[in-house]
Amino acid sequence: MMRSSSENGYTWGSAIDFLDSWNGWMVGQSGSVMITADGGATWRRVQTPLAENERPSLWDVCFVDAEHGWVVGEEGTILHTSDRGANWVRQETGVEGAKSKPVLEHIQRRIGVIDTLDLGGRTPGLTLTAVHSSTPTTAG
Repeated sequence: MMRSSSENGYTWGSAIDFLDSWNGWMVGQSGSVMITADGGATWRRVQTPLAENERPSLWDVCFVDAEHGWVVGEEGTILHTSDRGANWVRQETGVEGAKSKPVLEHIQRRIGVIDTLDLGGRTPGLTLTAVHSSTPTTAG
């Protein structure tokens, strides 16, 4: 749990990545990506390309250097930044069915009349829970 200066309260984070003792990023519920420049004393929520009705839980964040980082989470969510987390872009997984879909119920009220209802059930979506980086080695 971290204190958030932008939301005047506490927020839960599922992952934190610090580049140094001052600069870090935190991800969590409802598609939240937050940034700190004071060692975590205060956090500020940053804008992402997620639509207003998209609120996947984000499970991990990893920066490979001072500029480039990735975030992963539910519904096949992959976000990338190349400017220290100031701006984020969506990357596609390339996996069919990564996003869940509604499970529609068909109810026959009387002969010849069938209603189709969305009762809130969903198909399973792809959940990405970790992002890691590795440094390629060259054969010598």
